[in-house]
Amino acid sequence: MKADAAHLRLDDCDLTEAVFMDADLPGLILRGCRLPRTDLRGARLAGADLRSSDLRGLRVTPRELEGVTVDAAQLPDLAHLLGVRVGRASRTRTPFPDHRFVSGRG
Repeated sequence: MKADAAHLRLDDCDLTEAVFMDADLPGLILRGCRLPRTDLRGARLAGADLRSSDLRGLRVTPRELEGVTVDAAQLPDLAHLLGVRVGRASRTRTPFPDHRFVSGRG
């Protein structure tokens, strides 16, 4: 079965392992939804908004995410699509901790 739904909005739902491959879902809005192993490969999601949804384990490629809005906090869940890992920020020291700046004047 093929899913087509423009401007569909779903709130606080569990879409674990749902399959939306090749679906037309422009303007889709998912708020507070769980999407582990949800398959959106091949879906058309232009203008979709996935903010506040759990994207861990989402099955999607970068192509489907073009034009999709997510929260900054969700970016680590999508980083693997770029082949990168997101690590914790480390506290760094200043490059010259004991360096004293001396004025050229007197």
